Formats: sequence, structure tokens, C-alpha cells
Amino acid sequence: MTFRKLKNIAVLVFVLASATLGIINVHNAHAVSYRAPDGPDSNFEDGTGQSPVYLIVSKGDGSSLNAPVSTVVIYSLTPNPKIVIGNYNHCYNKNGTPLDSSNPGVKSGSDTSFTLYDGGDPDDVGVITTAFNTILPDSPACTGASLTLQPANIITRGSTSAGLGKYYVTRLKTTLTQPTGNGTNAFTVSVLDQANHANGYVSYTNQDNSTFAIGKRPPSGSQNTAFQLKFAIPCDADMTKQLQPLKWFDADKGLGNQEGNIFFEVGVRDRGSNDPYVLVKNQYGFDAQGRYLQVGGNDAKGSLKFPFEKDKEYNWIWRNVSSGNGIQFGMPYNSIYSTVVCSSYNLIPTLSVNGSTVEPGATVTTTAKIQNNGRTDSEDAGWQINRFVVASGLAVPNSGGGTSQSGTTANPNTKTPCNDYFLPSVSCTRLATGSGIYKVETATLDPLSDDIGDLPVGSKICYALSVKPYKNGSTDWRHSAPDCVKIGKKPKVQIWGSDVVTRGLVATSTSTKKVGSSEKTFGSWGEYGIFSVGRNSGAASGAGLVNGSPTEPQDSWSALTFANRGGIFGSFGGATTLPAKPAIATYFLSKPSTIISGDLSLTDRSGILRYNGVNPINIGASTIKKNKSIVILAPNATVTIINDISYVPGPFNQISELPQAIIIASSINIKGNVTNVDAWLIATNNINTCSDVATNIKLGSNICTNTLKINGPVVSNKLYLRRTAGSNTGAASDDPAETINLRADAYLWAQAQVNGNSNATTVFSYEVPPRF
Repeated sequence: MTFRKLKNIAVLVFVLASATLGIINVHNAHAVSYRAPDGPDSNFEDGTGQSPVYLIVSKGDGSSLNAPVSTVVIYSLTPNPKIVIGNYNHCYNKNGTPLDSSNPGVKSGSDTSFTLYDGGDPDDVGVITTAFNTILPDSPACTGASLTLQPANIITRGSTSAGLGKYYVTRLKTTLTQPTGNGTNAFTVSVLDQANHANGYVSYTNQDNSTFAIGKRPPSGSQNTAFQLKFAIPCDADMTKQLQPLKWFDADKGLGNQEGNIFFEVGVRDRGSNDPYVLVKNQYGFDAQGRYLQVGGNDAKGSLKFPFEKDKEYNWIWRNVSSGNGIQFGMPYNSIYSTVVCSSYNLIPTLSVNGSTVEPGATVTTTAKIQNNGRTDSEDAGWQINRFVVASGLAVPNSGGGTSQSGTTANPNTKTPCNDYFLPSVSCTRLATGSGIYKVETATLDPLSDDIGDLPVGSKICYALSVKPYKNGSTDWRHSAPDCVKIGKKPKVQIWGSDVVTRGLVATSTSTKKVGSSEKTFGSWGEYGIFSVGRNSGAASGAGLVNGSPTEPQDSWSALTFANRGGIFGSFGGATTLPAKPAIATYFLSKPSTIISGDLSLTDRSGILRYNGVNPINIGASTIKKNKSIVILAPNATVTIINDISYVPGPFNQISELPQAIIIASSINIKGNVTNVDAWLIATNNINTCSDVATNIKLGSNICTNTLKINGPVVSNKLYLRRTAGSNTGAASDDPAETINLRADAYLWAQAQVNGNSNATTVFSYEVPPRF
């Protein structure tokens, strides 16, 4: 059989007119049940007990009911349910005298047929079978056997309305087949599985505009009843709030079969909640107690427009209805929807990466999360992580994230984040995809590692998490704000032939990247020991990072970093525990010198040259020749090296032939074009290897891009290493921006200053480890 989608607008009509009928009081009942009416929850308001409640078909002069047809929709959890028609037990007149066929006043047990139709909509007119025609005969006891109906064909799962897709659906139409005279019949409907267990819901509806009645006849007396009607908006309706009428007819207030104290209430609560209903008060005609008193009189029609909301469920409660009275109800929505919690989710994707700057060949790790801040679990939602490249100087597209369409109805996947949202970009790649149902919490996706290729410095590699559908009823994408890393450099420094000794701290950066198939850590390093008062981070001792280390933890490449405080790197102790700073300036300041007045070249100069001024002076291109030694003393000035300083290469036969230069100043600057400084650099304050820009200005990849090599001791209060060269890809990842090399010629020259031009004689030799 075929099934079709439930209509969005359904009217539920209960007709209880001025016959000897009662109205159900459904205390704590579901809006629908596997049995209709939901008899076990019906009680008299005065507490006198229970009696059976029936669906009614009725027509004729002896009854004001005009309900010759009654329809319910059956939602089964299996494709072949048992639909049980329970026989009548209602035939009493108002004074309690049983009625049967001998009394034509009310003919009980009129001819009635039951027919099953495809699906739940009135347009589903294909009949499953016509075999279920039955006549319920009159009997003095007004009882009869139950009738079990089963679809001749397997019911196809046909309800596509949101929240109802798990059910198999069929429609039961009951028709009073004696069209003339007086006729009334009553019955119940249950949906069971083959083992006679409850197996779904019977839902009240009048989608085919038939009248619908429910009846209940007390055995004696006149008692009041209450009746609760629960309903909600269909989940797939195209609105979140809409004014719809509640309708009623023939309330008989104060007339006929109704006492004058009838009224109704409307309760509301969050959909799917177990909280008590909250009565509507002081609006829409309700008084401060939540009562609606103006229900009309005999044969009166009433209507109240009410603003229903999709995320709420409602309970329309009539109070003090006389059991001899009846009311016809018109409700805007099918009762089945009060059993369905509409999907109400809101997925928010976020993504972050581990860092802001990486070198070509590095590995970036993403942390992606999907938060559902709605009220229900999501549908099955798909996600993808995309990487896109933005060229240097261009803005990141949609940097705050947002939403975008996924395509047309016919082609919903024609628009993807890469081909639609994250443009313009140099390239966009989908790195990972997945899907899932997300609870009302935050879900963390598995970390994703991405190897950066050899991309131009200045490029931005951005990552974003996209998810769809991000909310119920949508097919659009929602995108996280992209998180980007910039392709840059982490320049390195290498200290050759000497220890690093500082009364402060040593802080340098490291980078981890793949070289070939191996992942290595690169960073700055010293060939021998590192002694620091503050904590050392990033810099390796004992040449631990030469050509990169296959491990990341610093303890594996800092074996000669002396740490005697708490097992951390550095923190050698107080400054007094370190060797005294070399008194090189004091030594030469005590020597005779020649006064100079300003800028100079060191070529063909020798001796101690002293500048007593405070204005900056420059040292231009210089070549220190054989047998030349020169000391520049500028204790109050800043000396700027604007060109290379180089020693002639030799050969040399004795120590006195070694060229050597010493620059002693308040501060020493080195211009960015300088690549080689053969000199000792001694500064009372600072040494800056890139004086093209101030030390408080951020460097870029196009500033001070030349490598620098300093051959000689370096002593200063602060050392600003600001070259941006080196740190290339592959085997060149270890290339330094600056190299400070304390060579043997400096030791030999210094020894000669103390002992003259004497020879060094080997007295004995002893084999020690290479680094000692």
C-alpha cells in the first residue's frame, strides 16, 4: 500500500450534543493512547467512580448527535497490527432503564461498518479491504463481542511528518449504515501487536471533515465530568507561531441538560516536558483563575483564536460538563503531535589550531567541536573540515564564520564550503568528513594533523569546520570562524665554540616539522653548556638540536643545560654564583689610546682608538690585515656597524700575525645588510643584530633577511637577535639566522696579550671527551 505525508492542518472535532452523553475526564493521560477513548483515565469529577467511555456514531430524531461517521488514524510500530473494535456497553436512558430494539426511542446497536484506508490523510482513498463490514445486533444486555480487524496487505511506513517517521499508518473509518430513523452505536478502538500488546497510538482526527463524538453514560444520577484535549502543532508545519481557533458548539449553559457552572481552561507547557501545565490567565478572555466563562448557551457556537507555538504543547480542559450534556469540539491540530517532541537543535561548529605561525613543512593540529545548544538531539548531521590558502596580503574570506546554502532543491550538494563560501582562496581542500547525531552538549571531534607543504612565507593556511543541517528544517551549512596559521619563520641562532652564560634567562622558539618521512624538532642551540639565572626554554645545549632532534621533549636535547633548582632548565642560581663578567673594557680603558672624532673604517688601522663623544658613530667596510690588531673604545656612544668587518685569511706563522678587532661601546648596532663581523663585541647595554628597525617593532619576513656570522666573543647586557634568515625547508630547516663563533684565533690572540709573543709549548696531553 502507499502512504502519503500528513497534512499540516488537521481539525479534531468531538461532538457531544444534548443526548444522554458524558465527557471524559482524562487525568494525567497521554493525548493519545493505544486505545481510544483512553477509558482508564476517565473519572467523574465528584469521585463517584469510573465507567466505560466510547467513540460514538449517532444520527436521528431521538438524539441531537449528528455524527454518522467517525474516523481515527492508527499509528502502529509494526506493519501488521491487530486493530480491535471493542463492542458497546452504553445503552441506558437518563433514568437508568436499559433500552433495546423493543423501545424505538433510542435504537442501540445500529448497523455499522468499519473500513481501513491507506495512510492518514483523506486523500488516501485506496481501500485496503472491504471485508470488515459488520452489523452489531440489538440485545437486551446491550453487549457484544469484540471485532478484530487486520489489514489485508502489509502497511507501508508512510508518515513522513517530522517525528512520526517511525510509524506505519492506516485510517479507520466508522460509518452508521442505517441512515433513517434513530441510530446510535458505541465502540472502542485499540492497536495491538500479534501478541496482544499495546503497539502504537490511536489518534483523534477529522481530516475528512466528518463529525467525531465520544460518549459516556453513567448508570444513574446526574454527575459532572471534565474532559482534557491535548494537542500540538505538527513538527513540519511552516511556522513557529500561528493564530488558530478553538471551536465549540451547543454548550447548553444553564439550559436543557447542562447546569450553569460550565467553563474551560487552556494549559501550556514546553513540548516534551513533564512539568505541570500552566494555565493561561488574564488574557484572551480568561479570568485571573484561568477560566473562560463565556461559553454561550443552548445551541450556541463559540470560537476563540489562540496563538499556538511550535515548541509548546496544549491542554484544553472543559470543567463541570453535565453527564447528560454534549459538546462539539473543533481543534486546530491532530492529537498525535502531543506525543512528539519536535526536533529542536542548533549546531555550532568551532575549530582552533595549535599556533599562529608555522614554518613550511610544519604539522598543524586542529581541535574541532560541535556544540548543540538546542533542546533535542540533532538529526544525522554531516560535517567536514576544510583547509584553504590565502595569499599574502589578502583578507581571510568570511573570517567570522556564518551560514551558506548547500545548493538547489534538485541538487542540494552543488554548493560546498570550498566552491562557494571560502572564496577567493588560492586553494581549498577537504581534509576530513563525518556525520553523527549530536546530543545537547559539546562533542569534540578527533584531532586532525595536517602537514604544511613548502608554501611561500606570508601565506595564511586557514582551517574551518562546517556542518549541515545545522538546525531542524534547514539544508544550509553553518561554518565556524576560520582559524589560520601564517607561513613564517622561527629564526635560529647557533653558538659555536663557547658556553652561553647569562644572569637572566634564555628564551628561544622551536618548530616541529617533517623532513622526508621523519618528524624533527628544530631550534637554537649552543655547542657546549648553558648557564642561566632565569629559566631556559627552547634553546638546546650540547649541540642537541644540530640537524634537528627526533624527539620533542627538551630534556632529550639539553644535557648540558645546568639546572640545580627544581629540575627545570636553567635557574643555575643567583648571579653571584656565576663567573664574573669579563672585565675586557676595563682592561683596555687603562691602556694608552689614540683619540678619534667620528665615523671610520678599520682597514689599515691598529692600536687602541678612543672616542669620548656621546653621538653615534659608524664603522664602515673594514678588512683587518695581517699583523693588525685594533680596539675601538666608545664607552659613552652607540657604535653602528654598517658594512662587513673581515679578517684576512692568512696564512699566519705566529700569534702576533693574527688580525683581531675589538669594539667596546655603550651599545652596538648591526645593520641588516651586514653578513660578517670578525670582531669582539662588548657592550655595556645592548647589542642589536638588526638595527634597521627599532626593537619594539615586529619583524616581517622581508626585514633583515641576510644571515649574520659573528666571529668572536659577544658580551652585553641584552642581546637582540633579530635576523629573519635561515629556517628553510627540508635539510635546510636547521640553517641559522645568526651564528656566534668563538674561534681559536680569539683565544690565541688574547693569550698573546698577556704573555707577549711567546711560544706555547706542550708539556703533556690527556685524552678527554670531545666537548670538554
